[in-house]
Amino acid sequence: MKTQTQMSEKGLEIMTRHSKRHAMQIVGRYTAPSSIKAFTGRASDQANEGKGLDEIACIGIAVLDLETTGLLDAPEIGIVEIGVAQCRCPMGHMMPALVAEYSGRVNPGIPIPEGASKVHGIQDQDVAGCPSYAGVAEWVTELLKHHIVCGFNIAQYDMEVLRRQVQRYSLGADAEQAIDSAMILDLREVWVDLQQTKRGNLARVAEHYGVPAGVAHSAIGDVQTSMNILAAMIEAHGEDSIMRYVRRLNRDDTPSELDARQMRPA
Repeated sequence: MKTQTQMSEKGLEIMTRHSKRHAMQIVGRYTAPSSIKAFTGRASDQANEGKGLDEIACIGIAVLDLETTGLLDAPEIGIVEIGVAQCRCPMGHMMPALVAEYSGRVNPGIPIPEGASKVHGIQDQDVAGCPSYAGVAEWVTELLKHHIVCGFNIAQYDMEVLRRQVQRYSLGADAEQAIDSAMILDLREVWVDLQQTKRGNLARVAEHYGVPAGVAHSAIGDVQTSMNILAAMIEAHGEDSIMRYVRRLNRDDTPSELDARQMRPA
């Protein structure tokens, strides 16, 4: 597996995504290695040491999205697809630069309901030969430790799904601690606070900022949409304004039974 630096030295074609408001540079695209290393250190340690926002931002941001077997109120929930994009968004640089992208199917270990398949298009036969979450948990744990984890509604949904996988597969204290101490940037929380509204899904927010959307209900497609929203929010509101929403995940973020019934199938 080539390192990111080696890939850059090979002169990867640089693609640029354009929108009405911004352009995002993509400098590489490859399948993630078995263990994702830190950019500059553990995100939680940086925050604990009282580092400035510029130093926290330079750690790197991992934009995350999961496709699953259904809603959080189901007796069991499994992951069927993971999408991740690693990018840098240092203070003073308006646009996040994508340095690595990963998308992979996961065998949830339980049947995928027809309703969920209608949303994301993934059926049981599509994941029959794929690893379980336990098989990819190590690098997801490293991702959570060493990045600010960004996404749309990740505090209430995606992180809770990950927590349930840790418990379901008995993955141990390190995997659970990585979730408990994760530094997150939830774009829906930013949207709700800035717009003073609780209404707005991923597509609506993308439309508001005039950014292109990836393929909806595809893990990497939703990741791409979230990346474009992040870049547009930084341009529209400033780095300081957006980065102040970076916070530690709290167990109180776990949705109530009522909320769980309304949570999206990611």
